[in-house]
Amino acid sequence: MFCTIAFTFALARLLCPSDFGAVATLLFFFDFFNWATEWGWEQGLMANREAPLSRAASTHLWIRIVTGFLPLLVIGLFFPLVVKMIPPHRMTLLSILCLAYFFEKMSLTYRTVLERTYKLKHLAAFEFSANVFSYTCAFIAAIFGLGAMSLVIQRLVEKMTMFFGYLWSSPWKFGIEWDLKIAKASFKTFGIASWSGGILALVAYTSMIPLISSLVGTHQAGLYSRAFSMGTFPIMLTAIFQRLTLPIYAHNQFKPDPIRRVFIKAQSYKFILLVIPQAMLAITSYWWIPIFLGPQWIEVIPVYQALAVYGIVRAFYDDVVPVLTYGFKRPWEIAKNHVVQAVIIVTLGPIAVISMKALGGAIVMSFSMVVVTLIFWRKVFDTIQCRRKDFILQFAIVFLRARRFVRGHKVW
Repeated sequence: MFCTIAFTFALARLLCPSDFGAVATLLFFFDFFNWATEWGWEQGLMANREAPLSRAASTHLWIRIVTGFLPLLVIGLFFPLVVKMIPPHRMTLLSILCLAYFFEKMSLTYRTVLERTYKLKHLAAFEFSANVFSYTCAFIAAIFGLGAMSLVIQRLVEKMTMFFGYLWSSPWKFGIEWDLKIAKASFKTFGIASWSGGILALVAYTSMIPLISSLVGTHQAGLYSRAFSMGTFPIMLTAIFQRLTLPIYAHNQFKPDPIRRVFIKAQSYKFILLVIPQAMLAITSYWWIPIFLGPQWIEVIPVYQALAVYGIVRAFYDDVVPVLTYGFKRPWEIAKNHVVQAVIIVTLGPIAVISMKALGGAIVMSFSMVVVTLIFWRKVFDTIQCRRKDFILQFAIVFLRARRFVRGHKVW
């Protein structure tokens, strides 16, 4: 996480906002395919434990190989239309991103196998190595003046390195088995809900960048993209907690007591590690952004401050998703929440972007996240059978223990 922050700051000093905006706009094309091909495959491989791992993983891999080829296939079939929509000098960027997307889709099988078998040290080691190696390549490319291409190189190197690392450390390597029953089980439990929620998430999470790019230009889209990356660094911390808690939720399905204990502990640690540092960074951003990112990024400061609120709130929002999905197999609750967020963004987003540019988009995103998080937490309280006062009491106890743990004391 800290390596990512350091490397992105270094790249920001060498690149301009329009470089980030151009790549972020192209990535929306792949976000669309993520939605179109997301039918609950990862959730099924993790949560449905009835089938043997080898057969389930083999079925999952074949699905991901096919879905990984789809962007390149669509570009080939509709190439005359794509050329009219995307400038010629960006077609090379799009082609390399297609290759990165293919490796990313295939690596999902091996990543889920490692998570399911709880080989988290291997995951962390390869992701750290891929992060450092890919950003080093991007930094060298940026020094030689490749601009937006350096960001694309980073993504390709990262996805390829992760894929080969996951493959090397996975207890399951490859198989040719195909089980239609396994695919149907994943689709039945998670598929429609994931797909329906995915199109709403496409609007709720990723539509703001192309909206800003189309209404006010790639420069403003680049400001928003960089601010979003900095403001949502707490989500990286949430991803770390999810790696630890997700297998526990899946193992203790429909058992409120152990899930509740793990959930409260995770929130306590995130509170002490997240809220105070994020608030201090937002308050002091007028000082450190010109120093670390360079004077060309002064415009990003108010946008970042608005999205810092989004990052804090979403960190606590994202931890609820695995509780409902893997702990209680209720993926439709996530889809319902995306409806509220999508409605807010669709109705208020264009008006805010036209009037306040990137800052307007950031304010709308933060407001929508606050609303849906309040709704979501009320839902999870009922699901894990936790009253508010009991949660506050247990949170306070665990928070004090967490603070002692951070100071170097073993409390568990």
